[in-house]
Amino acid sequence: MADVNIIVPTEDDSIIYACTYTDNEILAHIPKGEHGEGIYAWSLNGKTGKLTGPLAINEVTPNPAFLLKHPTKDVIYASTECIHKEECGEIISLAATPDGSLKELGRVSAGGRSTCYLTMHKSNAVMAAVNYWDAIVTLLPVNKSDGVVKPVCNSHMQPGAQYVFDKNPDRVEHWTHRQRWPHTHCFVTEPYNKRFHFVPDLGVDKIWWYSIDTTKGAGELVLHGGVQLKKEQGPRHAVFHPRVRSMYIVNELKSTVSVLKYQEKVPDSVSTEVLEEDSMDPSATLAHYQTLRTLPDDFESNDHHKSHASEIRLHPSGKFLFIANRGHDSIAVYSIDEANHGELTLVSITPSGGVFPRNFNFAGKFVVVGNQNSNNLTVFDFDMDQGTMKVVDTAAQPSPNFIFALPASCLSAPPKRLSMRVHIGLLLFFLVFWIYAAFFVGHRADL
Repeated sequence: MADVNIIVPTEDDSIIYACTYTDNEILAHIPKGEHGEGIYAWSLNGKTGKLTGPLAINEVTPNPAFLLKHPTKDVIYASTECIHKEECGEIISLAATPDGSLKELGRVSAGGRSTCYLTMHKSNAVMAAVNYWDAIVTLLPVNKSDGVVKPVCNSHMQPGAQYVFDKNPDRVEHWTHRQRWPHTHCFVTEPYNKRFHFVPDLGVDKIWWYSIDTTKGAGELVLHGGVQLKKEQGPRHAVFHPRVRSMYIVNELKSTVSVLKYQEKVPDSVSTEVLEEDSMDPSATLAHYQTLRTLPDDFESNDHHKSHASEIRLHPSGKFLFIANRGHDSIAVYSIDEANHGELTLVSITPSGGVFPRNFNFAGKFVVVGNQNSNNLTVFDFDMDQGTMKVVDTAAQPSPNFIFALPASCLSAPPKRLSMRVHIGLLLFFLVFWIYAAFFVGHRADL
């Protein structure tokens, strides 16, 4: 019997959105790519993998760096990255159309700086935002009628993040001392009951976990615990497997990936205790199972300034895990053994087709990689039998920092405009009707 949870990639065309940095001076780091204009939209042929475009260059500023689509509406949300003042990070609500254009519907502060990740709650009524620079996680209501995000209704700052407000560090200090203060990096919901949400903190090598109490206003974050990981790893992004109760987390600073067994704990509803655990404890909520390098064995350096892992994504089939390496400039692919807690085996490491692959995403059977420092997109055909990647296209793209793919068919087409011939025909019809009414009907004495 077929597993209904296995998704087979289709050959449908996709819209590829590439975010770019528009103002390098206010970022937490110093990109080497070209100046961008905002969010670029491309068309990807679902059969050949060829890119066409850009279809549209949407001037969304400053520094859009993450995109998320509303589950039921043609609305895309963009978060912005900046560190120059308090609460400068924003969430921008954008109306999306099949031609790639994006129209701003509204923008609100995300309640922190360098907003790097967005997640929609299962109710579609509230969104979580993660602010990297000052380690603040926030909740924002989402308007039911039009999907536009409203101002922050609740927030939580990680212990130790007060350093940002007391010392006002700059990005040179940040890049020199990546773990001097907390840095929350993403917010992922376990897919099994969608009850708990997990926030990796690169600065303290910890994964915090929350629930959202929707009985209190639009929503309130409830911190339940923190799982300590091995020191100096720098956990960045995480994904859960849909069928195996395991989390995969990419560790940026050591270029490793860890498999953590997920063992759900339901806290006492009246308890306010924050559970402190260690991932090396077999009974922990997230118990360590495996850690592998994301770089080849002959790449000896562990210096994150030379190479550091960036994005992690689970293939739609659930059979492979992909991780990008910035510096080594490659994509590592692992097979997943679902019979053994989702254990990983390295299958291939492929050059990314450029320099500094900050982000990538899947589009049907293809993988689209954004190479930030070489200013290009590279499209790979992924062979699911061999677990290998082959370049099929490349395109010039200023400084891509985030790649988001949507099936072209998932966006509603705008109402069709009437042609000029139809407009003229309707005008003549109403003109003749008006003349008839004025000179024939209007002069009858018996009316």
